[in-house]
Amino acid sequence: ASQEDISRAAAFDFLIGSMDRHYNNWMVSQDGRLVLIDNGASFPSKYSLGHKEIMRHAANFTMLIPKEVQSWRWDEVDKVIRAGGVNDKEAIRLTKDRFLYLQSSAKAGEDFGVLRDKFIAQDPSKGGRFFMWYNSRDEVGTLVPKPK
Repeated sequence: ASQEDISRAAAFDFLIGSMDRHYNNWMVSQDGRLVLIDNGASFPSKYSLGHKEIMRHAANFTMLIPKEVQSWRWDEVDKVIRAGGVNDKEAIRLTKDRFLYLQSSAKAGEDFGVLRDKFIAQDPSKGGRFFMWYNSRDEVGTLVPKPK
């Protein structure tokens, strides 16, 4: 998988609040593209711990948030998630929070590590404003070569 694919996947997982993105919930297609599967544990209605291997990888390798995120519109995202059955008001509010932080960081040219740190720094007594960004496994580190 390319770094661009991983960066896009990390942005998607951040937006949807994926709580179950571990090494069994993604694969690489025959043509080398990253494919995300099993998005069922997404759009949480409260802050909680989650598997964030792709996000952790993007942060550890200081991958930039994709510029295309700047053109995302909340009204379109809101329409899609509601059409997909997400109707919990708190889940939608948290998704909008993540959307705004993601877009702000993309506009500032920041990487996922900076985005992660913003959330952790917001409320350390509650484990950060979003998910804790750790995982005991390191399999995702094999997706791309370590930066030089």
